[in-house]
Parts: sequence; C-alpha cells; structure tokens
Amino acid sequence: MQANIQEPEFVIKATAPRLPRMVVAREALIGRSASLRGCPLIEIVAPDGFGKTTLLLQWRRRWLKDGARLAWLTADARDHPVRFRRALAYALQNAAGRVRVEPRSARHTPNMATQEDGYTGLLAQIARMRSDVVLMLDACERLPAATVRDGLAYLVHNAPSNLYIVLASALPLPWSPTCEPGSLALRIGPDDLRLSPEVSAAVLARHFRGSLDADDAMRLHKACEGWPMGLQLAASAIAHGPALARATEAVVWLRGPLQVRYIEGLLARLPPDWVDFLVRVSILDHLHAQLCAAVTGNADATSLLARSLLETPLLEIGQAKDWSCLHPLARAALLARFACLPGDERRDLHRRAAAWYERCGRHVDSARHAAAAGDAAAARSLLTHVLRRLGSEGRLAEAREELARIAPEEIAADADLRLIAAWIRACSQRNLEALADTRQLLDTGRLAPQPRFVASLVAAAAAAYADRPGLVPGLLQEWPAGSAIIDGSGQTVAFANCIALYALHAGSPGRVRAIEPHVPVVEHRYLPVFGSAISSALVALSHLWEGFPDRAEAVVRPALAHAEQADGRRSAIAGLFAAIAAAAQFERNQTEQVLSLLVGRLDVIESTAIPDAIWCAYRSLALTALHKGDAAQALQLFDALHALACERGMVRLQAHAVAERMRIHALQARHAQVQAGEGLLDALAPAFAVPEFALFRPQFDLLSAIARAHALLARGETGQAERHLLTAHALASDLGRGHERLQVQVLRAVAARQRGAPLALRLLGEALSQGKLGGHRRLLLDSHPLALEMAVELRNAGPSARRAASRPPLAAEPDDGPRSLSGVSGRLLTDKEAQILRCLGREQGPEDIAQMLGCALARVHWHIGHLCSKLSAPSVAVAVARARLFGLLDPEPGAQPATRAMSG
Repeated sequence: MQANIQEPEFVIKATAPRLPRMVVAREALIGRSASLRGCPLIEIVAPDGFGKTTLLLQWRRRWLKDGARLAWLTADARDHPVRFRRALAYALQNAAGRVRVEPRSARHTPNMATQEDGYTGLLAQIARMRSDVVLMLDACERLPAATVRDGLAYLVHNAPSNLYIVLASALPLPWSPTCEPGSLALRIGPDDLRLSPEVSAAVLARHFRGSLDADDAMRLHKACEGWPMGLQLAASAIAHGPALARATEAVVWLRGPLQVRYIEGLLARLPPDWVDFLVRVSILDHLHAQLCAAVTGNADATSLLARSLLETPLLEIGQAKDWSCLHPLARAALLARFACLPGDERRDLHRRAAAWYERCGRHVDSARHAAAAGDAAAARSLLTHVLRRLGSEGRLAEAREELARIAPEEIAADADLRLIAAWIRACSQRNLEALADTRQLLDTGRLAPQPRFVASLVAAAAAAYADRPGLVPGLLQEWPAGSAIIDGSGQTVAFANCIALYALHAGSPGRVRAIEPHVPVVEHRYLPVFGSAISSALVALSHLWEGFPDRAEAVVRPALAHAEQADGRRSAIAGLFAAIAAAAQFERNQTEQVLSLLVGRLDVIESTAIPDAIWCAYRSLALTALHKGDAAQALQLFDALHALACERGMVRLQAHAVAERMRIHALQARHAQVQAGEGLLDALAPAFAVPEFALFRPQFDLLSAIARAHALLARGETGQAERHLLTAHALASDLGRGHERLQVQVLRAVAARQRGAPLALRLLGEALSQGKLGGHRRLLLDSHPLALEMAVELRNAGPSARRAASRPPLAAEPDDGPRSLSGVSGRLLTDKEAQILRCLGREQGPEDIAQMLGCALARVHWHIGHLCSKLSAPSVAVAVARARLFGLLDPEPGAQPATRAMSG
C-alpha cells in the first residue's frame, strides 16, 4: 500500500462530505440560517434519507460565507467518551486553523462523566476566538449513551456565547433528565424536512432534464411521501430502466417498507457485477479503491467506486482524498445481502480486510475483521499488540475501553492477553484485582521464565499502585537487577521503578536516584514514555522527601511542559507531574501556582497516578485553602482523601489525612476533634503490623508523633510534646525525610520557647537556614503561630545574635548538629575530607574528585560517607550546607557575610 493513502482516523471523521452538485437548494430552510445562528443548539431529528446531512452542508456553506468557523464531526459507535473528546479536539483545532491532533490527551482521560472533564479547556479556547464557531455533529444516533449524557450534554450546557452546536440524528438522543437541553434547543423534525411538491418537481426536472412529464413527477412525489432519499432512489431506478413511463409505474407500485422498496428497486436495476461489488465492500466502514480492490479482488474497484459516486446516491464522499462511505440505508440493505453469501466467502472477505488493515498499521480495525473471519487467535494477537502499545504509552483510558470490548473468557484463556489486561488494570483503580490475578498466575507454576517474570513485574506494579510497596521485594526476589530475563528497555524501566519506589519508602531517597536509569521523557518510539515518566516522578519525589522542593521543581517542570505539549493537559503523565510540581510549588510558597497546576486534573490524578502523587495533590490543595483562610475547605479535602483511601484500602493515606486534620484542629484549639483524631490513629496502628503495610510503620510513627506533638502543644503540655518531637526527629533522620525533619525542628523551637529554654532561637535559626537552602518558604507559615513571633524576634536581632542563634546547640541540648562548635572548628575533618568537602562545595562529582586526587572512586565515596556522618547530614547537599553554616566552607557567591548564617 502506498503511504499516502492511509488517512488518520480523525481526518475522515472531521471532514465534511462534499455537497452533491445536483442537489436542489432547500431555500425555506436555508433562508432560516441567519436566525438559527442565534440558537445555542439546533437538533435535526429525522429518519435516514431525509436530507439531514445535505441540510447541514448547505448551512455550512452559508455560514462559512458569513465568516463563521465551522467544525465538522461525523459520529460513530466507537466514540466512547475518551475517543469522542479526542476527535472533537481535532475538529475544533481544524476549524481554528491549527491542525494538530491531541496525540494522547483525551486518550488518557479516565472519566468523562464529571463536569471537570477536559471539555473545559476546549470551550475556553473557543471562547478566546474572535469569531463565531459552529460545531456540526452528524449521525449522532451512533453515539454511546454515556457520551451523550456526559460529554455532549456538558458541551451544550457550558457553551460560550460564540459557540453554536448543530446536531443531526436519526433517533432522539438519550439525554438524561437533568441534562435535557430543553429551551436551549431548536428542533427540526421530519415534517420540516419533507419535500414539497414544488421541490420534488424541481429535483426530478433537473435529474431527467425535462424528459419526465409533470403527472409522473407528481405520482413519484406522492409515492415517496416527500422522503428526499426515496425520491433520489426512485429517480436512479427509473434512469436505469428501459422506458421512463414503465419504470415509473414499476417504482410507484413497489411494495414493502418505504426505505427498503426504493433501495431494492435501485439495486435491481444496477448491473449484477456492480451490485456484487457493493455487497462485498459493505463490511467496510470507509471505502478506498485499494482497500476495496484488496478485499474483493476486483481490478475495476476504482471505476466502480467512481460510478457509484457519480450515478447513484448510495455513496457519500468526504473532503479527505480518495475516501468515501456507503449511505447508512444502502449499507444496511447491502449487509443483509452480504449475510446471505456462503460462510467461507464471508470469512475470506473479512480475512482480506484484516490483512490490509494490518499492513496499514490499523490494528484495531484489523482485529475486528480477524474476529469476524473466525480467526480468534489472530484477533487476540492484534488486540494484544494494541493493548501493549497503549499501556506503554500511558494511554490507559483508551486501553481500558479496548479491553472492555474483549469477552472475559477470551482474556482468561490467553495468558499473554491476561498479563496485558492485568498491567492495564494495575495502573488504575482496579490494581488490587490485577494483583490478585497475577498472583494466581504465579501460583500455578505453569509459566515459562519470561512470562513468569512479566507476571511478577505486573504484580509488583499493581502492589505499588495499591500502596503496598512492601510486597515488591518478595514479588521480584527471584529476578535480580540486570537479569538476562529482562527483555527490552520497557521492562528495565518498570523493574527499576518498582525497586526505586520500595527504596523511597524504606527510607533511602538517595538510592532512588542511583537506581533510576535517568531516562528522559521521550516519544514512545525510543522508550516507553509512561515508564520513563514514573522514573522522573520518583526522582522528583526523592528530592521532596529529602526537603529540597527547588530540586524537585527542576525535575518536573520541564517534564510537565513536555507532557502537556505532547499529550495534553489532562493526560495521565501530565497529571502525575502536575501533582508533584504542585507540592514543590506549595513548599516554595507559590500557592497560586498550586491551583493553576491542579485545576481540572484531580480526577485524572486519582484514577491514574501513584499514591504518592495523589497525596501530593490533595495535600497541596488542602493546605492552599488553609493558607487562604478557608479551614473548612481544607478539612473537606482531607475528608475526601480519607474516603478515597478507605475505598481503596490505602491505610497510609488514611493516616496522613487523619494526622493533617488533627494538626488543623490543634492550631484552632479544637481539643475534642483532636482527641477524636488520636483515637482514629490508635485504631489504624494495628494495620501497619500486617506484612503488606509493615514498610509504612516508621512513616506512620513519624506522622503520628508530629500530630500528637501539635495536640500537646495546643494543650500546653510541652514536656510530652518534646518527647514526641525527639522521637519524630530520630524517625525523620532515619527515613531521610528532610521536610519533616525541618518541621520537627521548628516545633522543637516552639516547645523550647514555651518552657523558656535559651536554645529556642538557635533551633529556629538552623531550621530556617536549612529550609532556605532547599527552597522552603513555608516552614513558619505551616508550623505554629509562636514560630512566626520568634522569627520576627530573630529578624529584629543584630547580626551577631542571628549568627549565634543559627549555631548548632551544645551536646547537652537535644539537637542533631555536631557535638560542639569548638569540635567543628578544630580537627573534626581530616585533611583528605576537608579537600573533598571543598570539591563538593564547588559542585564537583565523585568521579571528578577521584580523577583530581588520583585515587579510586570507591575511596572517594567512603570519604563522602564519613563526611556526612560527621556532619549528621542525610545527603551531600545538606553536608555542604552545614559546612558553610559552621564556617568550614566559604559562603556561596553573593551571600553577605553579616547574614551568612541565615542564608546558609
């Protein structure tokens, strides 16, 4: 097949058919076009053959002359919500003169049944246009009911003032009672579309060039009952008859349903080889000469298609080059004849269609015809290929729609298809179902090594999405990293992601960056884009975990921009990056950015993102609401998160939601609600003794200690609060949780001030200095009111007081710095360690240092480990920051000596 004959599926859907040259203008209806433009919605509802499409095309021509932008879309039964929105985006972009299909935006969209759908973005683009936009939707009776009730209804009820929607349907649309357009719509029905005797006479006069007398014309009009298609079919049948008068008489006296009798009358007068050709191509949704020749084996396919277009009303042609389709009435009659062909011939025709589509790369169409040919194995193989590609590209919603069309027994009977189905479900709300299914496969012990590895990998991914990463090592224990069984970059990245997620929650965020292959987010022809997106997201989360929102922002911002450009704003990948970017922006006190990042995306994140991203999104939105003084909204968001976590069995997110609610209530001295929260935490504690959640036990203890410390500080029980804070400090250090460690440091300063301890400002100064180094701007705003007062006191103090406040406390005081300032300025570091520290301060990597010093790389890593240990730093970055704070390194360029302690 030549490359230029394959048209993208949406080019045909979004291309208006050509207006027939011999069509008679419906002046009465065309004349109403100006007044109709004032109606937000026009519904044309009439049976097939009443000229709905022709009327749309005539209005289209008139409105284009008036300067409106016209978007056209022909609906079909496959336009489930995801596909419909994607096609609609193409049609509207085409009308706006910016032809660019959203490659995967709507494909990722998981749920079109809410008013937060991506239609909002399309409507916003239309509203910004300076001219009127008319959206014409033809054949709407084919749309699935869910698309009408949710997508189409949302468009109608939220259309901007410059958008007009015109729908043509053979049947009344299944609007839901709450979304029925009502007074918004102007309806045109069959009686409005019937031909008057005068129009019928004009049509026949043009067709027969005056050779049909007026009486015969009137008899045909009455026989056709004003049905436009019937008149065209009758005229075509008469034209192929031996004599006009006798042919007219035969047509008038045909019996049977109106539509059937005229189509059969026309087909009866066409040459047999012509009809045979049309019967055999009726199985095709769209017709192309080379496709039809491949299916029928007829070398005259090009000629027969051209004659059908020019001499009969059976075919409709679009603006897309060389493509056409059968009129629905004609196709129904021809398919009835196709069903009477011998079974072997029918299967052979479908088999040829499947082969042609497969050569074109249109695997969904190929699978459909392979199934119709009775080749279930080929159909499954093609669908397996489609589902694998959709899953690797992160097109999860589209993959789920294709998966829903496969019978459950077919999936269960094919191990490969079963694994792919499990992978698609693993990255969705059905992750527990995928986990159970893959475990069942693994327990059978009948899988070969490669399928067994894939099943283990899918089970590990499902465990990660189900917020049970503690299961990952057990599922992957027989497959060491770098194993020869790992086949291809996609499996390599997925394997690394599972191990990295476990390392993150095991308290080794630095290991995440060592494990991940540092692959860029690129197009899927180079690497599975979804896996590389998860990889980048985990690296960004590791920076957030360690308390460096600036670094997290640097990772996700370019990745988010790339995902939005390539996939659309509401794609799964864009939602994942947006959630993490929102968390980073919140910590940097860019609260307005939080809302702009997450608006209209929360449902996408809920359905397709890993649990850590869901937590980032909800927490950022809730604390932004709290920042704006809306505590009720913040509590509602944490309530919603708690309900979602309970529904999915995610006990960690339940605990997070409870702890955050406790903190909010404690800051507002609502002791009864705080006490209720403590009871909920106590009730959740046993869940973390279960093996699948045991990995989260230190995290639970950490957030529980912080929440209880807030409660105790609110009640004035400072001593007990400090004991919880010391526990939290140790846990945060062990887990590498730099963010929580800074929070605890601020709360320790508050507790010290409440009991009048002199080290209060010193604790606060160090926390602020470290927080500023990592990009934290909200340490004080989100901690305790007393911390703000102390910060003002610290800022108003002189430079020497601020330096003293930021020094590490003495050994007798409970802090995490080096044991004494004199120890730091003395021989805390060896000469080699001091030399390596200076190199690290210049942002040289271990490899460069090893080359410069002429020693082994392992030796450099050993020295760096000792450096971090001596400075009580969880990472190299913190070690360098503390070295500058303690005067072991010169301040960063641009830092003022008088404020060095505050700037780090």
